[in-house]
Amino acid sequence: MSFGRGFAATLGLDLLARALGAVTLVVLVRGLPVAGFAQYALLLAFVGVAGGAAGGGVRMRYVRLTAERDSRGLPDSARPSFSGALATTLALMLALAGICLLGTEAAALAGSSPFGRVLILTAGAYAIGAAASELAIAHWQALRRFALAGCVGVLRAVTVLAVAVLVVETPLARSSDSTLLAFAAGMLAFGLVACVPMIRADLAARRFTVRALWVGREERWLTAYYVAGAGFTYVDMLVAGALLSETQIATLGATLRYLSLALGAFPALNAILKVRTSQVDVVDSMAVQRDMLIGWLRRAALPSAAVFLVGVTLGPSVIALIDGGRYPGSRVAFQIFLTMVVATYMTAPAVNMLITRLRSAWLAKAVTIALVANLVGDLLVARPFGVTGIAVVSSAVYVLVDLATVVAALRGRARAAPDSEIAQAPKESRNSVASTPGTLRRRARRNGTRSRTP
Repeated sequence: MSFGRGFAATLGLDLLARALGAVTLVVLVRGLPVAGFAQYALLLAFVGVAGGAAGGGVRMRYVRLTAERDSRGLPDSARPSFSGALATTLALMLALAGICLLGTEAAALAGSSPFGRVLILTAGAYAIGAAASELAIAHWQALRRFALAGCVGVLRAVTVLAVAVLVVETPLARSSDSTLLAFAAGMLAFGLVACVPMIRADLAARRFTVRALWVGREERWLTAYYVAGAGFTYVDMLVAGALLSETQIATLGATLRYLSLALGAFPALNAILKVRTSQVDVVDSMAVQRDMLIGWLRRAALPSAAVFLVGVTLGPSVIALIDGGRYPGSRVAFQIFLTMVVATYMTAPAVNMLITRLRSAWLAKAVTIALVANLVGDLLVARPFGVTGIAVVSSAVYVLVDLATVVAALRGRARAAPDSEIAQAPKESRNSVASTPGTLRRRARRNGTRSRTP
């Protein structure tokens, strides 16, 4: 499928999934008590951090390698192991859940833990299911089967909506623990089922080996980047959970859900950009990368401004209709967070270009600094200014790190396929990797000769 049709399919199906997510949000906001919705918001916060920490780096490298090797014409046997990526993700996630559980137990003994054991356990199970389904979606996207990937996302949204309806229409809503258990069980079951076709293909091709479980340098830096990115996104909720009241926690949780709706088109854009920036013509040419990014900035300016104006103008009225006036503080916070929406859309290709150039270390360090700044700022403003102060701090830091990422993406040089990746490919396919134009030019420069390739 071409990238134009792939984007249309991905965007259409993703918007459908977002619409189902909006229905789910309305059902939960109106159907759960304040305490129950606050616990659900904290569940999503933990899931977001765990998903980024344990799944983001491995998933991104899997997409990059699969898409790049496919664009270079390598056979199926040269693809990385899906089962290996899944097993690595699950192992990291279980380790993270164990650390969080130990920390919670230690804090409980000290009498100062705002989070319960059930919350950590259900968040871990939910995160495993979500990460498994995300890896399945990423697999189909890397192979440019965007429609199939979108269908998996829609089915996942249907599953969450079905669980939400089940919870609010039964006595499960009376207990926060029962609500969390229902969502965790539904997501875990869906994630494991979504991975069955790829696992069976790996077993048939004998692609699952002990070596596939190794987390190399790129995965480590990508994991660090995604840990910091997830922490930046959800540190607001964690600070609110520790310092603010249940009503303020629910207000911020609802605001972040509304923010995810405003970013409805971004997952589709990002999915296409991950695959597009991994294609051989982009990987091997810095000029193509610069032209792509500058052209994107020009084209995205007006649509981003339109999204901001519409959100600021109509957002408060729409939020009032959704929550029935239960969380009025979310209206102002949403308007402030819209600056993050604009920055996200405007700078979308920059991160993927840096990852393509193996600049994951720079990304991890930059976002870690932003995370620390956001955390310190949140702690300073949470009690005196509440949710509004948290929104101001997070938005300001987010915009600054996005600007720095764009500057970094416009500098540097392109990257051809590393020798380690060529060595990992089967012998019959190495010539197709080693004979790409970028690789031949680099080899010619090392030998002091002039390459005849264009």
